[in-house]
Amino acid sequence: MLLRELQKRKARLTKLIEGCRNYIEKAPEGSMRKSRKAFYHTKKDDPYGTRIRNARLISVLATKQYYIKVVREAEKELKLIEDLLRFEKDQPIAMIYEKMGKERQSFVRPLEKTITREISDWLQKEKASLPIKAGKKGVSTLRGDFVRSSAEQRIADALYNAGIPYKNDVEFGVDNFKSYWVDFEIMNPNTGKKYYWEHLGMMDKPDYVSKNMGKLQYYASCGLYPCNGLILTFEDDEHVLEDSHIQRIIKDLLK
Repeated sequence: MLLRELQKRKARLTKLIEGCRNYIEKAPEGSMRKSRKAFYHTKKDDPYGTRIRNARLISVLATKQYYIKVVREAEKELKLIEDLLRFEKDQPIAMIYEKMGKERQSFVRPLEKTITREISDWLQKEKASLPIKAGKKGVSTLRGDFVRSSAEQRIADALYNAGIPYKNDVEFGVDNFKSYWVDFEIMNPNTGKKYYWEHLGMMDKPDYVSKNMGKLQYYASCGLYPCNGLILTFEDDEHVLEDSHIQRIIKDLLK
């Protein structure tokens, strides 16, 4: 989560610096100083300056000086963020284990894993999967799984095409002897963060809605909320889940 926030901040600072620089380049030459109750427009060849009587020019020069200071501080912060992102990408602590020989690795439990190893171990870990009911046909995905609906197929195929590892129909937990199963358990390939994607495809059926309210309450009791580890999509007879909606979720939350 921190990694993604840093990436957002980096994008924000980059845009901020670019905007400020554009303004500075177009602003009048020189700067401004204040003496008593008057403002003076100063230049290299005129350090004392000429008194400004135009409020618009005062505003432009004051903004220019403000933007110059903003750029200076934003560049310092941007460099710190870039250094930290570079450090996180290199994963130096996790790489200590990766650089050990296989024989030595077998005697050591790593304190930190690389994201690649974390994903590999997660995919190999056996977890109960909800079987498709007898008499009902599963829908095949590009990866070769079987899911319960065309919407789930489109979600699975979009994840597969985006290179995002996932498990489908995974047992999430048990509450009061009742098991809860999540449609997709996902791991962000860039950060290692897990997400749970629940597709509610029969929102026009009151019994279905009531049944799934209990599941959503259970997710909430586990600290999972929409945009905080939980992804929710919906359908009913009149409203179909759009492919563009699936792609937007993947782009915004999982990249």
